[in-house]
Amino acid sequence: MTLQPLTVRHPGSVGAVNTALAVDRLILLLQKGDGDTPRPIDLYRAGTIGVIRQMATALAGLNIIVEGVAWVRAEEIAPVEALLHGRLTPADLTSGRSRAGSSRPSSRLVQ
Repeated sequence: MTLQPLTVRHPGSVGAVNTALAVDRLILLLQKGDGDTPRPIDLYRAGTIGVIRQMATALAGLNIIVEGVAWVRAEEIAPVEALLHGRLTPADLTSGRSRAGSSRPSSRLVQ
């Protein structure tokens, strides 16, 4: 997949990046709908698992470089402590449906 630079400003997203860096560098990237503080219902279900390759502190948050490693579908999204976690399945982008597969909790990043 490709490398993508992102600016992270939302406090929950900054927390997700910091947690990912402390654990395994993996983060779930989902697009959010309207609103400043997204709820699980506000997040699109199709997303990408990314590996954080670099991080730099910026004036208004963090600048990161993420490499996408897999397309996934978030079947369930729920708050766990200060972060949102999801049960994920591999996404089949050709049919628009997700395939059955293993699930794994992951932090999320709202772009």
